[in-house]
Amino acid sequence: MFTHMDFYRITFALNSVIYENKAMFSRSQERLKDATALADSAGIERAMRSLIRCEKNIEENIALLFKTEAIRRWEEAEKILFPERFVSNTKEGS
Repeated sequence: MFTHMDFYRITFALNSVIYENKAMFSRSQERLKDATALADSAGIERAMRSLIRCEKNIEENIALLFKTEAIRRWEEAEKILFPERFVSNTKEGS
């Protein structure tokens, strides 16, 4: 059985993640607002299910963030490791 304190602790943690990456997590933020409204009106069990959906959405976004960050880092490393690839691409484009 969940308590309101459990709910608000999780809400605070999820809100922190959302705030850090506001643009990417706008959908999660809406789900979190919905869960908070449910906690007050429909009961804590239903609100916790809503939080779980919100948390899964945040996990997906975080995976995407890491993926894009990894790609960006690889591209930076590739420029250092294989500068000739980028020099020839620039010459061909001229």
